[in-house]
Amino acid sequence: EIVSAGGTGTHMITGRYPGVTEVEAGSYVFMDATYRLVEGLEDYDYALTVLTTITSLPRPGVAVCDAGLKAVTFEANRPLPPVKGAEGVIYERPSEEHGRLKIEPDADLKVGDKIELIVSHCCTNSNLYDHYHCVRDDRLEAVWRIAARGKSQ
Repeated sequence: EIVSAGGTGTHMITGRYPGVTEVEAGSYVFMDATYRLVEGLEDYDYALTVLTTITSLPRPGVAVCDAGLKAVTFEANRPLPPVKGAEGVIYERPSEEHGRLKIEPDADLKVGDKIELIVSHCCTNSNLYDHYHCVRDDRLEAVWRIAARGKSQ
């Protein structure tokens, strides 16, 4: 008999329950900013990011990128997408089409620069794109079609 339970957020405890034979943890493969806050998941690396471009630097301390709510989903009570590998840069205010970033004075950011946003919640972001671009060691290894793209009904 197969008794399946739990998920990524409860994988550390689900398997301890008598009778549970498998754990339904799937989101760990992407990791995201929300799951990373769960105890026991700190050691997993982020694997799902959205590449965005800096479109303007309207005033000191502020940058604008072309990834808003339609590019990186955000839900109440979840963290905003962290910026991967960009010290002193914080994604602080998304609108529909763009995102506002708070930047420290010593942050080296120019219009046209590419930055990666770590997805806040992978489950609601995965169907927004046609393909995953699979990168290892800064090299594109594969492009996978997302079969569930646009399948919200």
